[in-house]
Amino acid sequence: MISTLDARLHTGELKFSDALADADAMSEELRDFRRKVSDAGRSTYAARVGRHDDLVLAVAIAVWWAAWPRRSSTEVSRVRGLI
Repeated sequence: MISTLDARLHTGELKFSDALADADAMSEELRDFRRKVSDAGRSTYAARVGRHDDLVLAVAIAVWWAAWPRRSSTEVSRVRGLI
């Protein structure tokens, strides 16, 4: 999910308007978001200790969902049932 968000941001496909109510908070969270790679090569993502990452993760989920091919109405209904 995070790599999808990262790719969209770096290509300019995703931009945040300055008029967005939480634009400053989103920018701050993106600056504080880090990737750690283990010795085994596994990547984990999180905000620095004591910082927030709620907006980053929420937008990453939305971008990831939008990037997938269209789903059938049954799949969408299942997801809506979880909300």
